[in-house]
Amino acid sequence: MLSLGLLSLGLFAIGLLSVGCFSVGIFAIGAISLGIISLGAIAIGDFSVGALSIGKYFALGDNAKAMIALGDTEAAGSVFQKIGELSTQNITTVKQSLDTVVPSYLLWAKEIINLFL
Repeated sequence: MLSLGLLSLGLFAIGLLSVGCFSVGIFAIGAISLGIISLGAIAIGDFSVGALSIGKYFALGDNAKAMIALGDTEAAGSVFQKIGELSTQNITTVKQSLDTVVPSYLLWAKEIINLFL
């Protein structure tokens, strides 16, 4: 039911890498996830990917809200926002925007996001 640890898997998961219905961690994957990099139906964190994604720096999903927001239905971004598919020019703009807004201690997370753009 509750899982704690570096690698946690359970209904409620808290850890470095957490996977579960409700997950909290550095890498959080689950229906409702909170973390630096969060993936899930409802994803909240610095870098979020999911149906409803709320991020500080980057959000990708159906409804996305962050400094850099990429949404299918709705996108609210203060630095860059795009609804629909990204062109190669948009991808370049997103990568440059990430370089501008992401602090140096999160460069590892930014590089992970850049891999999937």
